[in-house]
Amino acid sequence: MGQIRRLSKPTHRVLPPAPGALAEHMLGPEIDVLGDDHLVFALVLVLRDLHTWVETTPVGRPLLIGPPKQARVAAMAHAAQAVPEIAPALETILHLRHPETIPDPTSLVTACRRIYHWADGSGLPQIAVRFAEACARIDPDCPMCANDAARAARYAGYPERADLWYERGIGLAGREKNRREVVRGLLGSAGLFREQRRYDEARLLLDRAARLASSTRRHRLAAETQHDLYALAVMDGTFSEAEYHMLAALDHYPIHHPAITRLVHDWAFLLVQSALYAHAIPLLQASIPQITRPEIELLSWGTLASAAAGAARRELYEEAVLHVVNLASRSQEYAAAALAHAAYGALFFSSWESGQVLAARALEIALRKGEKEAEHWIREILTRIEARSVPPPQAEPPEGNRIVKISDRILNLLEARQRPTRRPVQVDPEKDASGPSVPARAVATEI
Repeated sequence: MGQIRRLSKPTHRVLPPAPGALAEHMLGPEIDVLGDDHLVFALVLVLRDLHTWVETTPVGRPLLIGPPKQARVAAMAHAAQAVPEIAPALETILHLRHPETIPDPTSLVTACRRIYHWADGSGLPQIAVRFAEACARIDPDCPMCANDAARAARYAGYPERADLWYERGIGLAGREKNRREVVRGLLGSAGLFREQRRYDEARLLLDRAARLASSTRRHRLAAETQHDLYALAVMDGTFSEAEYHMLAALDHYPIHHPAITRLVHDWAFLLVQSALYAHAIPLLQASIPQITRPEIELLSWGTLASAAAGAARRELYEEAVLHVVNLASRSQEYAAAALAHAAYGALFFSSWESGQVLAARALEIALRKGEKEAEHWIREILTRIEARSVPPPQAEPPEGNRIVKISDRILNLLEARQRPTRRPVQVDPEKDASGPSVPARAVATEI
């Protein structure tokens, strides 16, 4: 996998071309997840119609997309019945087959976004990226669509494509003076650099995003930027700096923001990394029931597995591993990291064979998805297994830090989140649907 290039300035006028459309054969693993060949078949037909529409001039479109055959209509009806929430979107796109009722580009973008958000929220990254990219192709001047396509490409395992889409998103946002989308693009690009272990460059982008978010009073984006700066501090081993950014993120996030559970995971990970296993357990146990995204739940169970093992709570460790194995069979996003945590936990009990199996499975996923940070950590675990090396035992918090204070504040926050909210939180799609900001070794990648 090639290295991602340095980012252009937001006002740069020459944008990279959009990457070519992805083939459908990569949807195979998600057929197994859905367990519905007919639904996937319908989605493939929809993607092909959209591709034909994008690649053809308005005059030629009616000639290439004729009236639908009965098999196609039946496939769409099955898909609409199987997933009612995307039924209106499928109906809109099906009208591409009717020359007299071809929908306008705005309607097509809305339909594609609906399917993208359904797939993204269902742990189907390969389907999500194809519909996110369809949005960006239908409306090539939309910075939000380009940033969505970049984010989807990242989580589907296409970093080079994500790099191109982010550059387009930042450039388009700069032309429109859309500071929100500039910040979104900077946050996503910083995540890409971090995944390639280019931490200094990631920090530069995050500092730039923090300044822009603060200057425009975008508090949620400021919180997300502090969250990512916290992740870099964790990687640098700068505990005091990590505490500072954690408190700043807690100050800025709205209480009911979905990213709170991701933030809790990232703090718990730091505790596990610091051998404060027992301190991490209650945080994860309180946050897991509030998690709405399957990949974040998977990752949190993985971190809980290593925390429970470090605290010598074998029963809880085995329960967590069962959840990890079950969820990893349905979602590949963060599966490598979660399985790596489960493998790491096995070392506390000298369960070398079990650890070897879990680590091997984690490594296979990390290699397939190009997750370098996760791969690096998994190889460290395999080295420990070969050397029969048990991880560090439970430690006590060093004097002068704010671990207990921050952990207590998080527990109080999680308790308060269970109270009803007066109005829904307006979330940033880049961060709402994203995974933990901690690195893949820390078990994931970002935004």
